Amino acid sequence: MANILIIDDDADNCDLLSRALGRAGHAVQCAAGYREAMKALVASTPDLVVLDVLMPAMDGITLLEVIRSSPRWVFLPVVILTAYPEDPRLAEVAALGVNRVFAKTRYDLNDLVRHVGERAAA
Repeated sequence: MANILIIDDDADNCDLLSRALGRAGHAVQCAAGYREAMKALVASTPDLVVLDVLMPAMDGITLLEVIRSSPRWVFLPVVILTAYPEDPRLAEVAALGVNRVFAKTRYDLNDLVRHVGERAAA
């Protein structure tokens, strides 16, 4: 189906998402932070990125700004995952082309998988 890049420093979360998205037929790659993410993006542009907000060294919103600064990735679909859904900086992500934010503590995994499939196919 689609090539998905998950950018999340939480290995357990990355594994959970990888397995769920893989069962849905997607090819999945994980990156634990911005350096790995940039290497993966440069090597091959995915169909969609699932991006965690809270990460060491560079947070997800700053990484999203870097991604959007490249003409190659300006329209790349991105889904945000966050443990802090009340973070006021999340208001910035709509202006950066993100149409869906999932709160790690209360999202339905099936809903996320369905949304990723719809967005990656668009």
